[in-house]
Amino acid sequence: IFICQKFDSVRDKMKKRIIRFTLLLYIMLLFIPFINTISVDAAAEPVDYSGRIISDGRVTAVIDDDHNLWMWGGSYGNEPQHILTDAAYVTLGGTMRTNFAVIKTDDSLWILDEWSDVPSEPVLNDVCDVWLSSNSWLALKKDGSLWKNDEYDSQASELFMSGVVSAFITDNHLVVLKDDGAVIGWYDYDYKGPVEDLTDMADAVAVMSTGGSGSYK
Repeated sequence: IFICQKFDSVRDKMKKRIIRFTLLLYIMLLFIPFINTISVDAAAEPVDYSGRIISDGRVTAVIDDDHNLWMWGGSYGNEPQHILTDAAYVTLGGTMRTNFAVIKTDDSLWILDEWSDVPSEPVLNDVCDVWLSSNSWLALKKDGSLWKNDEYDSQASELFMSGVVSAFITDNHLVVLKDDGAVIGWYDYDYKGPVEDLTDMADAVAVMSTGGSGSYK
């Protein structure tokens, strides 16, 4: 009788273990499709951080997922400083002091200076791209007009050219790709020097303009 009771006890324990294992296996099978769906969705929608992180080795600018612009390094110190809200794109230029161009989610353009307060209003609206050098900035509006800063005031803008598709800027050069396929170049820091016809370089300018300081949209 004792042996039979012991056998029954072992058999009951085995039954309970089998039931627990079966339930666990059933739960795992239920969740496997859900886990696979999460993995596929995450892989199908990678986060694009282009135009949201930039550094010149001294100052760094980052736009977080909530469109807040943060900067640190240089005059900003080692701790990230909150600069602007609703930021969508940031680029920089400069040597001893860093200048920043920011396009907000409403397509307004903001020009920031490392050593100056954040301006109270944008310099332009309806902007679709911007390029920046140590001395100047260029902004392309949605209507194809290209604008530049005033020679003595980075917060003032003036119309530079119409019918523009893209551009590329350095401290001493400016190249513009027009909507008729023409490419025009200037050699002078204020872009008042000789004009060159570089139409044969149209493809190269299009490539440069998507890899330099600019390329928001």
